[in-house]
Amino acid sequence: MAGYVSPYRLVEEPMRVDKAARQRKKVKTEEYLRRMHPDYDYFLEHSNIGYKDRCSKDAEFTQHFPLPPLHEAEKTFKGHSDSVDGVAWVSDTSFATGAHDKAVRFWDVASGSSQAVTAHEGAIFCMASSPNDMLLVSGGDGSHGQCKVWDPVARKVVGDVQGHRTSVFQCRFAKDSSRLVSVARDGRVLVHDAGNFAKPIFAKVLHNIARSADFCHTDPALLAACGQDGNVQVLDLRVPYLPYEQLAQFSSCVSNYVSLNPLNGISRAHSGYACGDVQFLRTDCLLSCGKDNRILRWNLSYSNGGAYGACAAQYLGHSTGVRGLAMTSNGSIVSCCEDGSLRTWGFDDMGVIQRQLQALKTEISSLNKQSDAAAKQDEDVSPLKAKIVQLRKEKTRLEMEAQKHVTPS
Repeated sequence: MAGYVSPYRLVEEPMRVDKAARQRKKVKTEEYLRRMHPDYDYFLEHSNIGYKDRCSKDAEFTQHFPLPPLHEAEKTFKGHSDSVDGVAWVSDTSFATGAHDKAVRFWDVASGSSQAVTAHEGAIFCMASSPNDMLLVSGGDGSHGQCKVWDPVARKVVGDVQGHRTSVFQCRFAKDSSRLVSVARDGRVLVHDAGNFAKPIFAKVLHNIARSADFCHTDPALLAACGQDGNVQVLDLRVPYLPYEQLAQFSSCVSNYVSLNPLNGISRAHSGYACGDVQFLRTDCLLSCGKDNRILRWNLSYSNGGAYGACAAQYLGHSTGVRGLAMTSNGSIVSCCEDGSLRTWGFDDMGVIQRQLQALKTEISSLNKQSDAAAKQDEDVSPLKAKIVQLRKEKTRLEMEAQKHVTPS
């Protein structure tokens, strides 16, 4: 239409100008980067390749991310006729296993003999022993009684953990043996008192399949749970849980909300891949592993202005999904992988290396000052120079070692 002026002209015109200016600036910036950095195109091509992709595409993967050594088996125990998913120590000399053959077997470590007890309707996916060795719990598949409580001494079932409707994938006791948490396929996370498994004292429903949960090792009132959606949720058992579905009862809430984030924890902890397991070490520290082949350590504090749930370290080297985590008595991390491997990682290797590097830098700086002062006095500085050369070689070695550990800034 002749003479027509768009009512949005004042908005559209600056946008067109800004877009053209941004395009010219982008071309100029890329040309400048190519002149200054000959490897610009290579890094641009590989910048969006995630760690999981590098596992299969990088020919030098094992050089960049060397794995800790494999643990070779000292003894093999045979007796189950199908896959074994659950294992738990019941004393210093015996342990129990649960398998897809529906049987729980109690093993004697010294002799290798076992006693099988069948109590489940379907496959068994997890086993957990209380730290005081008084109770054993097994979880699995079935139409009812998916989670069973055992007397590990008498080796018989003494009750059922009530409340689950679908397969139980994981169960764990608190470090003080006072509570049990269990998670199921339908997303239910249930907490029971160790003395009463008839009714849960806390219930939470995740938005997807629940994979694992763990009580905080220093505060059993805190709980971390993870699932197939890749989120890690941190729950406080002292705070009553209000299902977010109840918000739908209020029409004003439904009509006015823009987005809803029900998480008090870490969203998309493993870049959208499913989480396999969590270990809640302290109130401010949590470990998680997942299908992205990584083990991550999370900072749950707000210290130094950082965001809650910031990634503090990555443990890289697995080339398939990491399914389970455990902590040893000396503080090391044990991981089990989908390829069947079992490995041990130092909890804070990067921190140790950084402290060693800082100490070396301080010592080298001090020796340089001593050498300069001695040279001004016409003294022999060759012993100091030799010491500095030795320390610089050690510094170079540690810097190369640090390249094997990836720690986000």
